[in-house]
Amino acid sequence: MLSALAALAVIGSQQSGPTAAVQSTNAFGIRLLKEIDQTRFRYSSVVLSPFSADVAFAALLAGLTGPTRTELAGALSLSAKPLPSVAQSYQDMQASLRGIASEAKFTSSNSFWLSPGSKSPASYQQAIQQSFNAEIRTLQALGTVGAGQVNGWIAEQTAGEIKHVLDSIPDQSEFVLVNTALFSAKWMRRVSGRTLTFTRDGGATTNLKGLFLESELPYAENKDWQAAAIPYEGGRFVFVIAKPTGGNLAAALAGLDSAQWNDLIGSMQEKLGRVTWPEFKFESRTELLPLLAKLGAKRLQVSSADFEPIMGKLGMISDAFQQAMIDVDENGTKAAAATVIIGRAGAAPRPPNAFQGFTLIADKPFVFAIVDRETKASLFLGIYAGPND
Repeated sequence: MLSALAALAVIGSQQSGPTAAVQSTNAFGIRLLKEIDQTRFRYSSVVLSPFSADVAFAALLAGLTGPTRTELAGALSLSAKPLPSVAQSYQDMQASLRGIASEAKFTSSNSFWLSPGSKSPASYQQAIQQSFNAEIRTLQALGTVGAGQVNGWIAEQTAGEIKHVLDSIPDQSEFVLVNTALFSAKWMRRVSGRTLTFTRDGGATTNLKGLFLESELPYAENKDWQAAAIPYEGGRFVFVIAKPTGGNLAAALAGLDSAQWNDLIGSMQEKLGRVTWPEFKFESRTELLPLLAKLGAKRLQVSSADFEPIMGKLGMISDAFQQAMIDVDENGTKAAAATVIIGRAGAAPRPPNAFQGFTLIADKPFVFAIVDRETKASLFLGIYAGPND
């Protein structure tokens, strides 16, 4: 088994560098996190899966043409990549994750649901089956019946961690495109419990059950961030805790991009340290269309012929969102996400001590991530700001 540092060092040492898919996943995740309402983390924590959202929109991208495709490719940091190489890159990334032989478990599934009577060109269905291993299914009906079908599939793929995503599928919907991601792993080393006094943004304090580990761990720091990686069994995945060195999460996030994030993770060196972080469990729902519009993909919500390769007619995206959950305790971590994209027919637009090692105490808002050391992908990414009331 690789040491924690040796496995993590893959992030900074692969000769070929990140694939297009992984570059897109990491860049998309950081950009989404920054575009989420800058005041939100002050009041509630948020978790999302950049992997799930990126794969879902890449599958959508495979059927778009014209300016809508150009805008979405830009938002996904794929604008300079030819479509065949992009498709192959996503196929390779998902194959690598499906082939994991590890105590840690990560699974991801895709499905494309057609409304009753709707038709989608065979070429698009073949493309997402080949590159995304997507299941092609037909909804029995729109409304609550179709929503129940999709919810049931999501619950099955996430082992019941996410049971209810859709209340109803709107009239005039032509398709529902879904990606799910599920992660489950135990810590590689024994983690103990202790009380942690957590300071929220604004100064209010809360006593929480904390988790503690003293060990040789991958660690890095720079002028903006202090980061440590807690390894899971099997050694391939790590839980990254990144705390702003100045204590101001908003200011640190404002200066963060995917290159800086990759550099922070890639520069980690194994070092004796003590890490304390909160035990937490919560869910969050993220509306994706407003965030994508801020990233330049505004035409997704405008009726156009750019959707004809998917629908065979004028179309648009009426809704896109992600439901995600994370559960971190003394045993390890469970995390799940479901990204849903709904397409419809053309319509109108929408302090230090004597210990000789580093100390990281996540007692103020911080960024967390579940990172795959081999592909470098940030599978889950979030902000912990304290318990959601």
